[in-house]
Amino acid sequence: MAFKIRRGAPIPWGSPPGQTGMPESEGDESAHDVAEELSKLADLRDRGVLTQDEFDAQKQRLLGA
Repeated sequence: MAFKIRRGAPIPWGSPPGQTGMPESEGDESAHDVAEELSKLADLRDRGVLTQDEFDAQKQRLLGA
C-alpha cells in the first residue's frame, strides 16, 4: 500500500490491537518487526518527512516505554 504523508498530517502507523487480522507474533519475529519499523521511521525522519519529535514519539510507542 503506497501513501504520501504530508507534514502535520496524522501518521497512519499500525492498527489498534486486535484489529490487524493477523495473530500477534512473539520472540525474534516480533523483535525483527520492531527493528524494521524503527528503520523505516528513521528513514522518514532523515528524509524530512517526520520531525525528530514525531520520530521519538513513534519510537517510544514501539518500544512500549
